[in-house]
Amino acid sequence: MDPAVVKSFDVLLKGKGASEMKKLSSYIMHVSDLVTDSGSKYFAPLLNVCQSSGSGKSKIAAELMYKFPSSYIVLRENNESAYPKMSEFSKLFWLKWVPEGIEQDDSHEKIAEKSIVGCYLLLLRGLFIDYLNQLQELMTQSSGSLEQALNELCLRFVSGTFVSTSATAATIAKDSKETIDNVVNDCNTYLESIHTATGSNTFPFVFIFDEASLLTKEPSANKGPSYFRLFRRALSRLSKSSRFVAVTLGTNSDVVDLNTNVTFDSDRGYNQNRRFLPYILSRNWDIFLDFDEFSKHPVDYEMLLSGRMVIFLLSLGRPLWSSIGLNRVHNLAIRKLENNSLESGEAFIAAWMIRTGVLVHPAHVICRYLVKSLMATVLHISPNCQHMRVYYPSEPALAFGARQIVSKNVRAHYDKLDAFIKQRAIDSGRFSEIICADIALQAIATAQHEKCDFDKIS
Repeated sequence: MDPAVVKSFDVLLKGKGASEMKKLSSYIMHVSDLVTDSGSKYFAPLLNVCQSSGSGKSKIAAELMYKFPSSYIVLRENNESAYPKMSEFSKLFWLKWVPEGIEQDDSHEKIAEKSIVGCYLLLLRGLFIDYLNQLQELMTQSSGSLEQALNELCLRFVSGTFVSTSATAATIAKDSKETIDNVVNDCNTYLESIHTATGSNTFPFVFIFDEASLLTKEPSANKGPSYFRLFRRALSRLSKSSRFVAVTLGTNSDVVDLNTNVTFDSDRGYNQNRRFLPYILSRNWDIFLDFDEFSKHPVDYEMLLSGRMVIFLLSLGRPLWSSIGLNRVHNLAIRKLENNSLESGEAFIAAWMIRTGVLVHPAHVICRYLVKSLMATVLHISPNCQHMRVYYPSEPALAFGARQIVSKNVRAHYDKLDAFIKQRAIDSGRFSEIICADIALQAIATAQHEKCDFDKIS
């Protein structure tokens, strides 16, 4: 684990990052108010936060825990670079412990552990019980300090050390004969107790689900609702007045996967079949934050060769680049842009977009792929999530990576552009301009490689 990544979660956001966190906090409050409204037509208190890899979703979501009573569940397997960490409790949400072929029925009188929806509700109940117990225990240890207790709970969730004794595969699998209705009533009661203990009756309990895209597969070979849709159905069972909002983060997922239509999932017909549109995380990085001295000097070739200038340039862009060691940035940028997409060609389209401003068609599936796998930035998503406007902002780290990809595969770079133009995936209206811009960039790169005397170039 890169120490810089861990450290970044210990430092509070500032500047644009803090501003974006406040905007998201306000929107979560808005979602909670809409759900608790007596005439609400929303199916479940579920909000998907959308943006590409490295844009600070996890960091902003983790900092929400300082504002709301909340939990943080990570579904990603732990590895050297994974952070926040996945706890043993988080693993239970994969439902690998449930019997194969378990029913998807979630009728009110259904025995909870005999239904996938019921199993999710049992996990939520266990989470609420243990959250309340540990909160009270930590408050006792900190002489009644609610702030210290909440901070320690936040640390346990993010570091993957949160332990649940009330929700384990063994305790849930016991033959208790509890119905889904019984478990739902317990969940609502414990949520009310958490709000009372934290003095936050006006704030929702926020359930953060990181890497929720891992729930988008179906429980069996037979076609049916995905685990994610069944989890959303479980959330719809909670009382609308319970002040609960689930926030999903899904970097490696198609935005459609976490925003499926609810018409066929709602047993309430047209009364409650609306869903919340994805929340698009804005650019949250700060420019010139710690490098004011550069603005006092004219920029020339010698200045660009300065080591500090290189660090400065790499820091421009998404938080990812500043949260890892400098020696890792270049290779990581290349790996993120290639991402097994050289042969299929999407990596080259990303390079064209970064280097020359190529635009892709909002309705083409490549848009969703670029966001999911190749770090494109989302500007807009249509209500049905089928159309997206994406682009690559000026980001030096990605520009370095794109140059490396192009220099090794010049022929493929042009062949793939031609192929995607024929698919009508790319706006060809500026074809001449982008070709000239790319040739100029390659000429500059060649001149640098050949150690040309720039003073003699007019």
